[in-house]
Amino acid sequence: MKQRLLVNGEFSDVRFAVGRDFGPVKIFAAHKNILAARSSVFCTMFYGSLPENCAVPIDIPDFMPDAFANMLCFMYTDEVENLTAENAFDTMKCADKYDVAPLVQMCLEKNFGQLDVDNCLSALEKAFQWHADSFLQKCWKLLDEKTEEILRSDEFTGIPRDTLRSILQRSTLSAEEHDIYLAVERWATEACKQNDLEPSAVNRRQMLGDALFLVRFPLLTAAQLANGPGTNGLLTDSELLSIFLYQHSATKPPLPFPTEQRRSVLLAKGYRMDDAVFVRVVGADWLLAKIIGVRQSLLVIRWAGDGREESVEPGDVVLAADMRIDDGSMAGVVYSPGSDVLLDCTNP
Repeated sequence: MKQRLLVNGEFSDVRFAVGRDFGPVKIFAAHKNILAARSSVFCTMFYGSLPENCAVPIDIPDFMPDAFANMLCFMYTDEVENLTAENAFDTMKCADKYDVAPLVQMCLEKNFGQLDVDNCLSALEKAFQWHADSFLQKCWKLLDEKTEEILRSDEFTGIPRDTLRSILQRSTLSAEEHDIYLAVERWATEACKQNDLEPSAVNRRQMLGDALFLVRFPLLTAAQLANGPGTNGLLTDSELLSIFLYQHSATKPPLPFPTEQRRSVLLAKGYRMDDAVFVRVVGADWLLAKIIGVRQSLLVIRWAGDGREESVEPGDVVLAADMRIDDGSMAGVVYSPGSDVLLDCTNP
């Protein structure tokens, strides 16, 4: 019914003259109430304190007619028959201007097709730029699952510092901290090159800015520190001493770096949510459990023996045990007597 109204213009009460900046103008007939219901911009335009004069066509000079037509089609039908890779970007700009957020998401997905490690970071940038929250979450999910591959991708060294900062703030990255540090070093060196600077320690720190203090240096081993930031000048002597004391002293000094382990939302990096896991609790035999999903950020497992389901999350380490994925690889697990099994995914 709505599509017929759009195609035939029946009962229309507003017209748009679209595309003057690009060539011949195209006239579109529409219905104020439908547009206002789908867009806060149109709602203000038609029913605000200073409504548009709808007795004459409203001039929309800065968008191609095809892009405007795609937006109208979506607002009437929740579909876009003529959305292509060629017109998706113009359609997205139009949808963003008129606050049609679901269409922005659709256009981003059309632009990038299948998200993968090679386009994840550029897609992330666009999601930030266009405030596309749903698409942004898809990018973050892939980044969390494929952290190591994405950090090694050609795109990584070209991301803006704000994006680097957002990535380093995440506690769900599935990579060792040393690999994250090495990626940050590559980013800083490339940033120096792009700014015609020598990649000295001072310049690398300048390029990183406060992003440097999002790297969790206290999680690096003594050898990793000694063969990296401990000798290449990225960290100051004072910072290195504080990290050494934090790692080896009973009295932990305050640090400018985060100290918490990163915890992936997956039980172990690279494993699907339907993987079976073997869990050994101290004093008990090996037990078979199956990951069945994530509920409110907690991992949900089902025990093979009695079918009991549990929601588990990282917690305080009381007794250390082991967890073995069915291909023999190891991951950490902790157990608190008298309470749930708590999963620690920091060392997959």
